Amino acid sequence: MTITSEEMTRFFITMEDAVDLCVFAADNIIGGEIYVLHMRSANVRDLAVAINHGVVPDYKILGPKPGEKLYEELVTDVEAPRTFSSGSYVIVMPEDMDMLSLLKRSHFETLKADLNHSGDLVRSDSDLMNVDEIRQLLTRADREGKIK
Repeated sequence: MTITSEEMTRFFITMEDAVDLCVFAADNIIGGEIYVLHMRSANVRDLAVAINHGVVPDYKILGPKPGEKLYEELVTDVEAPRTFSSGSYVIVMPEDMDMLSLLKRSHFETLKADLNHSGDLVRSDSDLMNVDEIRQLLTRADREGKIK
């Protein structure tokens, strides 16, 4: 087995979660904002162990490709001050609120009252799943016929 790096982390999203995110965004969109799901993540070494039924496989480390990051960012430090949380979703508001019409700005102020200011970065190197959690996710997806 080959892996890029033992430190590399990636987010996981199920098809159902992706659909729910799209529906939530469609129901709540004002215009210009970005909707992000609070997703769990794992490091690729633990993913390799989980895929190998909990046994550490023999693996070769390839190293990252040029430009490849060790972690993913869904909310950056630039976006964090404009970030709000609504349940299991993060909403990044547009940089230029002047682009919104008067009606949309009014709707945003109403929406904003119901949100919690998050201000957090969302990176894949935090809130990591352990091997057992990854295996449970993969087993559930396999049982539901979502892994081929």
